[in-house]
Amino acid sequence: MPPPSSSPEASNEVSGASAIPKKQRVSACEGVFGKRSQRPSGASSDTRATRLETRCNAEVYRYLEDVEETSFDIDPLDWWRNNGRSYPNLAPLARQWLACVTTSVPS
Repeated sequence: MPPPSSSPEASNEVSGASAIPKKQRVSACEGVFGKRSQRPSGASSDTRATRLETRCNAEVYRYLEDVEETSFDIDPLDWWRNNGRSYPNLAPLARQWLACVTTSVPS
């Protein structure tokens, strides 16, 4: 009888552990907005994705600069109502997260 470490089941466990895929890098926009539907392959889709990522990054940086100048006593809902058109990609996220009902009771 062969030792337990040389059994086919033990070798499968070892090879299965090394077959775990590495975590893929996620762009900033993809992390925020989630995965989009399958993009068509080709240079035009890469250019389009690069432009979208550039626009998203610029929008986030512009938002961060604007928020630094805003006082803390302003109502966030009012701020987004007045400024949401300037941030077409961030405004839907603000609407989603600011509309969350908070509770201390476990669901």
